[in-house]
Order: sequence, then structure tokens, then C-alpha cells
Amino acid sequence: LRAMSDLHYAAAHDDLTGLLNRNAFEEGARERLRQALMADASFFALLFDLTGFKFVNDTFGHQTGDKLLQQIGGRIAKAAPDHAIVSRWGGDEFAILSPLAMSESQARTLGQNILKAIATAVDLEEGVVSVGATCGIAQSTALSSLEDLIRRADLALYHGKAREPGRLHFYNPGMELRNSERRIALQTVESALGEDRVQAGYQPIIQLTDNRLIGLEAPL
Repeated sequence: LRAMSDLHYAAAHDDLTGLLNRNAFEEGARERLRQALMADASFFALLFDLTGFKFVNDTFGHQTGDKLLQQIGGRIAKAAPDHAIVSRWGGDEFAILSPLAMSESQARTLGQNILKAIATAVDLEEGVVSVGATCGIAQSTALSSLEDLIRRADLALYHGKAREPGRLHFYNPGMELRNSERRIALQTVESALGEDRVQAGYQPIIQLTDNRLIGLEAPL
């Protein structure tokens, strides 16, 4: 019986941090979505991506990086409220689902508290190390699927990392438009390249003092 319990725990938890692994998180998330629908309530998904973790790994080695992840995982678990679902999403990313009926201001405070906990320097045997993090947040709706909820939180995280890393960013529909415009622009360029419709046009660079041609450039 004890062996079965140990196997069940190992299957649901991350070996390094002891937090839920991604599969267990997704299972809990689907149950939370079901509960939210029944209770006509909502909750928030918070995704955290560490900043500067690669530098720690490269400078001190992977063992130090693992110790840092353990410390950060413990801090996140301690800062999370009761009934929150906390996981190591993968690599240096962590994910949290708030309890039901949490307000937006409470979710903001939760995210900021965790960002502060992550950013506090950690004193390890190898020395004092520190990292930061960016957080993306999305609120569930009655029509949310797990995939859609995580996609929105991830989009807010991507937006934040590109514009204001180290802070907390709530999802808003405007991010979808920017993402869609970027996707269309990339598809247009890829299509043009594939069909050989991209051609360089050159213009001369003239030395104004004597009107001498000194080079060419291709305008963007």
C-alpha cells in the first residue's frame, strides 16, 4: 500500500521541486474548470517565466541551478493561498491556478507577491544568486477550455517579456489582435519568399562634397 502511494505521488509531482508536474496540473485544472462552471464562478491562471536563470546555470553549473529552482519552488508554494494549484510547468516556468471566486485585485496581489518572492536573492553554498520573473495572468470564463485559458495566460506572458519583463501582465483581447497581425505578417513574408516575389532594390549612396558614388544600399 505504501509503495502504491509512493508511486502515485511520484507520478503526480516534479522530482526536483516537489510541486505538481504538468500532467497533474492539467488534470487539476480541468476539474477546477468544471467546479467553476457549476458554481458560476471564475479563477485565474498565472504563468511565471524566470529571467536570468540561464546565466545562473552557465555561471555556477546545473547543480546550482537545480538548487535555485528548489528554493524558488518552495517560495512559490509558500506564497500561494490555500486551494491554489501550483506546478512546475517545465524548465524554469511555473504555473498557478487561483482558488475559485478570487477577485482581480487579489490575483494581482498574489502575482506581485510571488514576483517579489522569486526576485529575493538566494544564499547558496556556491554564493548569493538571484533571478527575476515575468508573470502572465488570464481569467477563466464560462466557455474557457484549459487550452484556451493557458494560451491566454501565455500570450500575456509573451507580451510582458517583450515589452516590460519583470512585471505582471493581465491578458486583454487587444493582445490577440497584435498576435494575429504578427502571424499574418510572417505568413505574408514566408509566402513571398517561397514564391520568389521578394526582390532587393538598391539605391546609390552619394558623397555630397563631390557627387561621387561611394556605395549602394537596399532600403527596408
